[in-house]
Amino acid sequence: MILDERAFMVLISLAGAGIPLGEAERERGAAVIGWLAVSRTLRAGLAADKREPRMIFEA
Repeated sequence: MILDERAFMVLISLAGAGIPLGEAERERGAAVIGWLAVSRTLRAGLAADKREPRMIFEA
């Protein structure tokens, strides 16, 4: 399953509109939130470190 920010926004919009979400949608929403946190943290770390990304992962 590919998760992205658009999927997260759709789930938030549905919940905000009062549309009840099923168990699968709630689980997918939690997965998207986790993915976004990891993705943003990784991007921030890579931006702060001026080395090549492959060098960071090899270290």
